[in-house]
Amino acid sequence: MMRLKGIGLSSLLGVSVFLLACTSYQANSSDLSVTQEPAIVTHVDPNEAVSSDDAVFPNPVTTPRKAMMIEGTVEQVMESFPLQLTVTTDSGRYFVSLQSNTSVMRQGKTVAPGTLTPGIRVQITGNQSPIEETALVAQTIQIR
Repeated sequence: MMRLKGIGLSSLLGVSVFLLACTSYQANSSDLSVTQEPAIVTHVDPNEAVSSDDAVFPNPVTTPRKAMMIEGTVEQVMESFPLQLTVTTDSGRYFVSLQSNTSVMRQGKTVAPGTLTPGIRVQITGNQSPIEETALVAQTIQIR
């Protein structure tokens, strides 16, 4: 019984010391320095550009798209939606995106876009991307 009283007393003493230590600590005001900066209020015009990125990345909605035609060999077909192609021409590599209204033709007949495979020769008309000169959105693809 005496042993239980000793354990209980030492536990009670330990908790008391812990609580005393927790409540007696107060932060020194020099330890917590807070710098408050004055607020700056400016008027923002919602029609005004806030970044010079507009010069680097033209707005595709307002930038006119240049019509173009390329002839080359399909190098790669990326089966995504919309279907995308890499086409190699004499002047370089082009990245072509098909849309749901892109017509694919072979010998005057409409064929499925799935007939486009690496190695075939094509003539593509479409609109150049306003962001990348070597990218275009195909309107028609003629398989040669």
